[in-house]
Amino acid sequence: MKTKNKIVIAMGLCFMVLLSIATGVAAHNLIEEDNIEVVFKENSIFSDEEKHIIEASFNADSYHAQPYGLKCSLFGHDYKTEIVSVIRHKVRTAKPRCMRDTYETKICTVCSDTISTLIYSEQINCCD
Repeated sequence: MKTKNKIVIAMGLCFMVLLSIATGVAAHNLIEEDNIEVVFKENSIFSDEEKHIIEASFNADSYHAQPYGLKCSLFGHDYKTEIVSVIRHKVRTAKPRCMRDTYETKICTVCSDTISTLIYSEQINCCD
């Protein structure tokens, strides 16, 4: 092999090693998000059943979308809307460890279709 080819291969290997180290450091700072807390207003307009459906929508493993009913297909959804906070505990290994996301959350009173739009996200100190 020529010297130029050896240098190019060596530089490529160095770049790949540095890239894998950087990826490992970034991944080390995150923890699996398995502890999610949904916080509603004290005088929430959502019923207990609707709150349960909204909580499930933020936990992808337990959420099952509801099919549209005939009324919603013909006349559209009848949404209730409220601001909801979602606290994801122990998201990071370093402080601040937790995240609070604020969503505008809508749920259809007929078919339970749920739409959540992220408004604001911040890191918070709530877990050691």
